[in-house]
Amino acid sequence: MNNPLVGRASESSRRHYKTYRSADLQPGRWAFVKRDAVLSWSTSKPMPEFRDAVEQHALEFIEVSTDEFILERKLSEFWIISHRWFSRSHPDWDENLPQNQSAKLKKLQELLCEHEEIRGIWLDFCCVPQGNNADGSDTYVHNYGMRDEAEQRYFRYTLDNIKLLYLTGTVLIFVDQKYMGRFWTQFEAFLSLHKAGRKGVVPKTDQDVEDNVFICEMGAASASAGSVRNSLIDTWRTKSVHEAVEVLSQPDIEVMNQSDKAVILPRLHDLNKNVIEIFMNDDKRREAAIDEKQRQAEEAARRAEADSLRAQEADHKAALDVLDAKIARAEAAKLEAAREEDYGRAKALKEEAGLFKKSRAEKIASFESHASQRRQADWPANVKLDAEVMLAGLEAKLKGLQERDKLAKSGRPDEWDTALIRSIRDELETTKRERDLAEQTRTQAHREAADREQEIARQAEADEKERCEMVERRHAALEAAAAELERDRSALETQLQAAADSERLTMMQTLQVQMKELSGLSADDYANKKRAEAEERAREEQERAEERAREAQQRALEEGQRAEEVARKLRERDLQIEKAKRWVVLGEVLLRVSLYSAVIGGVCWACGVTQPWPVEGIKDQDEHDFAESVAQVGFVLTVAATSSFFVVVGVFACTSGWQAVIGDDNFLRVHERLDDVSDEDDAWTLTRNIFSGVLVFVGGITWLCGAGKAGRENQMHVWLVGCVMTSLGLAGA
Repeated sequence: MNNPLVGRASESSRRHYKTYRSADLQPGRWAFVKRDAVLSWSTSKPMPEFRDAVEQHALEFIEVSTDEFILERKLSEFWIISHRWFSRSHPDWDENLPQNQSAKLKKLQELLCEHEEIRGIWLDFCCVPQGNNADGSDTYVHNYGMRDEAEQRYFRYTLDNIKLLYLTGTVLIFVDQKYMGRFWTQFEAFLSLHKAGRKGVVPKTDQDVEDNVFICEMGAASASAGSVRNSLIDTWRTKSVHEAVEVLSQPDIEVMNQSDKAVILPRLHDLNKNVIEIFMNDDKRREAAIDEKQRQAEEAARRAEADSLRAQEADHKAALDVLDAKIARAEAAKLEAAREEDYGRAKALKEEAGLFKKSRAEKIASFESHASQRRQADWPANVKLDAEVMLAGLEAKLKGLQERDKLAKSGRPDEWDTALIRSIRDELETTKRERDLAEQTRTQAHREAADREQEIARQAEADEKERCEMVERRHAALEAAAAELERDRSALETQLQAAADSERLTMMQTLQVQMKELSGLSADDYANKKRAEAEERAREEQERAEERAREAQQRALEEGQRAEEVARKLRERDLQIEKAKRWVVLGEVLLRVSLYSAVIGGVCWACGVTQPWPVEGIKDQDEHDFAESVAQVGFVLTVAATSSFFVVVGVFACTSGWQAVIGDDNFLRVHERLDDVSDEDDAWTLTRNIFSGVLVFVGGITWLCGAGKAGRENQMHVWLVGCVMTSLGLAGA
């Protein structure tokens, strides 16, 4: 009962504040100490408690929802302080230890001077009402009395959601040797070294830690040269939520109120699930917002189109009304002129009315054409409205025609313009048919509009189903990417451990770089990276396929050029063959003419020589002279034909044709080429003809020598040889 803490608590509980009212506390509105207030506080006395800070107007209240914590990082301009209390009554003041009096405040003021971008801080002692629970569940005594119901509700909300501050905010950690063994400090350290992602609570990258976590070593830890800081990071940065819960559940992690572990740790698992759910809901909201914007844009377009259509219809109706009025006036004036027997004026008015009617018909046709185009472009979205408009126009037109018909028959029957009345009635009949057709069209339009609405509803349902499937596929892809990322990390860890065991430093350095790259990737980033790699591979494969296609095209072009060159050579060779054919045919003709001339000459020669010889005692000298003349003529024919035509021309023609066929590089194909020239004119035929001609020529000369006048008996054998040779030559020819 004489405990001084209890007396101070009672005195504090009876204190009255001027501006502070616990009823103003609203869960969800977080209190932050203003930067200027922290810099203005004196380090010679303790920092003020929450209620006193409110009295000093040192706090700034900001309303932040759970989604804003996770998705927007709304508190990036504030430092969230993680620290160990120096005593049960104050986090930065120990009456018995002067070195623990405002040590954190001094460091805070120094750091704030270095970081002008920071607007303020969140520190539990200054930003949450202190004191004992109203239900007496506290196991230790505060100096700040009992929290009332409103304060207790605000305190409980803060305790339940404090994890969001450290998970999403910029954290300043005051770490000392005792910091490493306290539940709340280690809980806060784990959260500060992690971040919220689509996969839940995931480790921060090295850059995230560098930018959003400031660790200040205090007390004996300041002499560790950074080892305490590194130990804290190594302890928690790579831990999963499940591993963190197991570590924080250990009995050597101390906590003043043992119920805090039982309450807080299960909620860490819930936090992981809530983060995933928040990101999923945010994705759905974003997709819904995009769909809503698209729907609004379509609705605005439809409204604008409907307004434009109504304006066009109004203009069209006004123009038709003007024309109808002009037509009515012209018709009335025409009737008046007819009554006055001013037929010239009546005729002019009739023509004027006809022009007005023509203009009216053209306007109607133009408007209906545009309406038809609109119906085709957006059928049946606007067909219902078009049908209504058309039906209304036809009703108005029908009414106007009925009035005109009544007006045309208003005078005496002998004054009626029967032609006008007949045209009005014809137009009435046409308009009635058009109205009936318009009513059918409207009915059809209503039915098709209803069918269209049902189709739209079915399509919307199908689109929603497809969207949900797409979202599920996306989530499945993200889960698969996360699993693959985890496998890659595990594989790299295994390789790194193997490299460390074998002390392969170069490989270790490479694997460490890869580990850092993977540790900085979320599942979404990893999926995007894999997708980009797949696209790059596809692009490279496409380039290789295009290169192969270009090479094949080049080869085909070269083959075409070679084929064209071969065809050109073949055409040139065919021309040579044709030329050779002509030469060979010419030589053959000349050869045969020479042979036939030789045969005729030989026969004449034989007749002239043999007729008088070898018979002796020829009495008739004239007959003998005539026979010699015939023999001489035969000799001349034989010599001339054989030597001139055959030997000179025939041989030249044959050998020229032969040379044309052979060519310079086709000597071995002579027989083949000769077969192409003719089935009969081969080498043997040409050779046979040549030798036959030679035999005829030589045989004729021999025969001539043997048949001379002098010594015919003695030269009988020469004559016989000449006969045999000539006969062989003729037979061969």
